[in-house]
Amino acid sequence: MNLQEAGLFKMKDKKAPGYFDWNWTKIKDQLNLVNADGVNFMSPSDISYVYNGYSPISVKIIEQIIDAKGITPIKNLLKLVGLTEDKLRIPQGESQFFNSQAPNTNGRPGFRKKKILVYFIGGITYAEIAALRFLMNLNPMIKFIIATTSIINGDSAVA
Repeated sequence: MNLQEAGLFKMKDKKAPGYFDWNWTKIKDQLNLVNADGVNFMSPSDISYVYNGYSPISVKIIEQIIDAKGITPIKNLLKLVGLTEDKLRIPQGESQFFNSQAPNTNGRPGFRKKKILVYFIGGITYAEIAALRFLMNLNPMIKFIIATTSIINGDSAVA
């Protein structure tokens, strides 16, 4: 007996509005979610250390945006996880925000930390928070401000 036969899991109709067909293999490979080389816990260099070799999709997308210096260069990559053109809102001045040498409002070079608000609707795990903090350490000119509707732990996930 499987979960669907037991009535614990129901397949969504592919014709239903909002249906998105996840291609896990393609997402995993394109976003490099699994660290095949292993994790060096003494000197970690990748966010995958927080999950013992797996990078959370949420944080990996944020890392991709930072590495690409914006959302625009990775639009095709975001389509893999269902973020199509109609769902994306690209802010004006995106390229200026990610350009660390761009002048600020008083005409001087902008060397202050860039603040990025990351909002998790539905909740965030402590491991995702750790991955974001590690990503912040890898990018010293960026500070993440994390907002969420809840923090998910083992007790809250089962309840």
